[in-house]
Amino acid sequence: MTEWNQLIDHLTAEIARLPDGAIVTIGGTKPSGPYVQSQIVQLEDSIWGEFLGDAVLGATSIEAAPEAMTNVGWRPPGNPDHGRNWWIELPWPVPSAIYRQLATMIVTGFRDYHRFPGPSALSYHAWNSAAGDRPIELDLGLLHRDLS
Repeated sequence: MTEWNQLIDHLTAEIARLPDGAIVTIGGTKPSGPYVQSQIVQLEDSIWGEFLGDAVLGATSIEAAPEAMTNVGWRPPGNPDHGRNWWIELPWPVPSAIYRQLATMIVTGFRDYHRFPGPSALSYHAWNSAAGDRPIELDLGLLHRDLS
């Protein structure tokens, strides 16, 4: 099993247990460029994800065609609620297969679209905005960034 597949497995399990108000940011600096991040937000009635868009990062940071993102389900930038980011928004609760799809979408963004060599270049920060921004510890196999 590759490191990316392990990240998909861990991320799937952790997304499924996120409480209402949870916000998870996963990111890292590309070897050849800028900091890239993705975010998952769990709300009472929806779950959504975002991935930094091309306009935010600059065209020189993108090595792959946008099909890498749209083929796995990301919606293109330009939505008024999500601005210049790739996005997906789903009513909650969702079937468990959707958690795996969202995890796969995030990994695809880092691995196939931005060409990160592996998940070891990534870290995460998670908190619960509905509980006073209390930090959330996740078992992702990534370095946890404590921003407090």
